[in-house]
Amino acid sequence: MAPYEGRYRFVSFDMTKGEWPERIPKDLSAVVTSQCVHQIDDARKQALFSEIYEYLRPGGWYVNFDPVNTEDPLVDAAWKRANARIDPITAE
Repeated sequence: MAPYEGRYRFVSFDMTKGEWPERIPKDLSAVVTSQCVHQIDDARKQALFSEIYEYLRPGGWYVNFDPVNTEDPLVDAAWKRANARIDPITAE
């Protein structure tokens, strides 16, 4: 996120409850989560994704950086590219 310094706000809250802080506007360009959504049960994940959609402006992005285990070669390649940027020393 360093290249975007000054263009975002880091907000921490309990995503398992569905109670978003009032200071988060419902007109976001992007929502980014990292290393957390995979730990939420499936029913709550579905609700969370709906909530995120409600907070995004048209054309907004949701980026979830979580561990990925997939048989889809396109998703697998994207995950490997992201990991290579974070830790180029251990990249494949």
